[in-house]
Amino acid sequence: MFLKPLEQLLKNEKIQEFKASNSDKTILTNKIKQYHEQKTPIENVLKLNTNYYSCFLMKKIERDVEIYLASE
Repeated sequence: MFLKPLEQLLKNEKIQEFKASNSDKTILTNKIKQYHEQKTPIENVLKLNTNYYSCFLMKKIERDVEIYLASE
C-alpha cells in the first residue's frame, strides 16, 4: 500500500528535525516519545474520515489495496 512508505518518510523527517535541534539526549528522547504518543495511525484516520471516498484518487487507493491483498 502506498501510504505506509509515505507515513514512514514523514515520521523519519520529523525525527531528523528533532535531532537537528541539538537538544540534549533527555529532551530529544522526550520529544520523540511525545511525537509517537500524539501520532494517529493511518488506519484509524482512514476509518474515521470518509470524505476521501469522493476523491479522484479513491480508485487508485482501491486498486493498490487489491494488489496488496493479492500479493500476500
